[in-house]
Amino acid sequence: MRVQIGSVVVETGAAAPEGGPPWTLPRRPAAFTGRAEELEEIVAQASSAGAPSIICLCGRPGVGKTALALEAAHRLRGRFPGGALFAEARAHSGGERLGAMEVLERLLSDLGHSPAHIPGDREARAAAFREVTAGRRMVVVVDDVVSPAELPLLRPARGSLLLATGRRVMTAPDALTFALDGLRPRDAVRLLTAAGAGEETAEDIARACGRLPLALRIAAARLALDPGLRAADLAAALARPDGRLFALSDGMGDRAVRATFASSYASLDPSARRFFRLLAALPLADLTAGSAAVLTGAPDAGERLRGLADLHLLDVRDGHGGPRYRMHDLVALYARELLGPGRGDAAADRTAVWYAARTAEHRAALDGPDTREARQWYLEEWDNIVAAGSRLFRSGLVEELWALVRAVTSDVDVHSPFGDWERLHRWGARLCAQAGQPDRAARLHERLALAYREGMRMKEAFEEVAAMRELTAGDPRGTADADHAEANLLRDEGDLDRALWLTLRAHGVFVADRDWTAVGWALHGQADLVRAQGHALHSLRLRVTEIAAFTRGDDRFGLAWAYHGLGEAYVDLGRYAEAEANLRTALRVLAELGAFKSEGWTLELLAKVLLSRGREDDALVLFERALRSYETRGNRGDQARALLLLGDAAARRGRDAEAATLWRTARARLASLDGGRVEDVSERLRSRLEALTEPDGHGDTGP
Repeated sequence: MRVQIGSVVVETGAAAPEGGPPWTLPRRPAAFTGRAEELEEIVAQASSAGAPSIICLCGRPGVGKTALALEAAHRLRGRFPGGALFAEARAHSGGERLGAMEVLERLLSDLGHSPAHIPGDREARAAAFREVTAGRRMVVVVDDVVSPAELPLLRPARGSLLLATGRRVMTAPDALTFALDGLRPRDAVRLLTAAGAGEETAEDIARACGRLPLALRIAAARLALDPGLRAADLAAALARPDGRLFALSDGMGDRAVRATFASSYASLDPSARRFFRLLAALPLADLTAGSAAVLTGAPDAGERLRGLADLHLLDVRDGHGGPRYRMHDLVALYARELLGPGRGDAAADRTAVWYAARTAEHRAALDGPDTREARQWYLEEWDNIVAAGSRLFRSGLVEELWALVRAVTSDVDVHSPFGDWERLHRWGARLCAQAGQPDRAARLHERLALAYREGMRMKEAFEEVAAMRELTAGDPRGTADADHAEANLLRDEGDLDRALWLTLRAHGVFVADRDWTAVGWALHGQADLVRAQGHALHSLRLRVTEIAAFTRGDDRFGLAWAYHGLGEAYVDLGRYAEAEANLRTALRVLAELGAFKSEGWTLELLAKVLLSRGREDDALVLFERALRSYETRGNRGDQARALLLLGDAAARRGRDAEAATLWRTARARLASLDGGRVEDVSERLRSRLEALTEPDGHGDTGP
């Protein structure tokens, strides 16, 4: 007979033969998939000489605790010949809650005790259970235990094993606890492909299910039982957050994902329910006691978070500043569904504003003597900063969004992936323009132009400069900023004369404004241009003036780039010792700033200098460091150039196969990029790949 146990449907076992060992364990769960490592560890621990008397399986609703416990109990049958018992406490399964007293009554009844002979006292009943299991070597499965305090009462006699499952963290003396999470990706995909999904579609479905076993089983069941349902259609339905819970609940009754979460939610008191709902008001990546207190208004947020984590409605991990809590994606959808549209808007806005202020505070700390705490905060909070920025944009909170974006727009490398950084700047530029703040919007477009130029996305970079000009038409300073930005782009595209004219025009405005940082960058551009025209000594003199301007403007990041430029000038003059000294000074300043994502270009140039001085091994190390810097920064064009140079090094050492792999990888990195620099690297790669069979066709790598 098929029965439901928690969220698992199983076949009940056959009755034990007359006089045989007691056996009330249901049959193994159908199509059990995954958990190989956990099963192996459970069986090994239960079979060892010093085996624990209790093994606990805990985790969030739907994570597969019952299925794993039943599968493990069946695999242990040979180790426990005295029989196997099963009882369900129904702590969260929708039925009547059974405490330890009621569970013990059922277990004793299964062992042949009549009701009249079952003690009424709790301790006496537990003692009777231990007495009747003495010498039997049994495995006892108790599903859905509500409290770890009940475990010692349910423990059988020594030599037997209690397998207990529960949603709370379960610990007890002589107990081994397994905290379960989602299935491993390969197991989740295997479960779905067995139901008819293609591998790629199975990956999409598994991702939407958060690899939660209950959700995966429901998805697999729908595919197996509904011939008209295509896997691609189910994947599309699950891809929409507003329809995901419905797709995993419709027609499933008590086995639905929503129903499983609802049973845990129902166990909370009213204030805990409100707290849980409000956590979903702003889709943060994770929560701390501080952010949760702002979001919910609860001064005891830390304690409340711990309570939800104890029920596995939240995951918890150690963070730099204390515990960090995260909702599983499906749990978060359920909480948002309970909250309802618009009901958490005030809480979401309040928390986004708080994040903007905190981000600005930590950005200011980066200018202090010890930046480690601020950097760690940025690393841990980056995804939440992006979520806050999205909320501020949608709520039209322009001042707060401007403060947040300005705090992450610095060249100091505290921000995370470029895509997030790009979105924040786009939101800021759009909202500032809508709010009648063209100067601010233009500054953010300037930052985007610089970033696109760096990433060799030149068409987009020119579009950002055009946006700057449109926003600041008639404003001399705005025009100068656009001139300077466009000059950098034109230099890369080879239009040196117009680029020099624009940067000289911008330079005059910056000097008049006494903006020494801007003057320094204008001089930096002029030096680059005259160097490109072959005037090495003139470039050298401009670099010295550039250093003075950045020093006067107290811009240490600009100063690092001035020393980089000075190193380039000395390379052009063949004065490699002086070039190396200035490049190492630039790297030292960048290291002091923590700007490790910006050191790739200097590392690459220094590697070329060392190569020209016969220090190939040292150069190779620097080329590899430069590549890692570019990869961290996300610059595919620069990655391609570094891979080109590493391929050259491999070719010089006779490792042609390695060189070919590096060059082909470099060519792939250039896909979708444009501009003169891309064409130059592409041409060099083409010539090398074509010359692979020629003995001397590896190209040059000089500085």
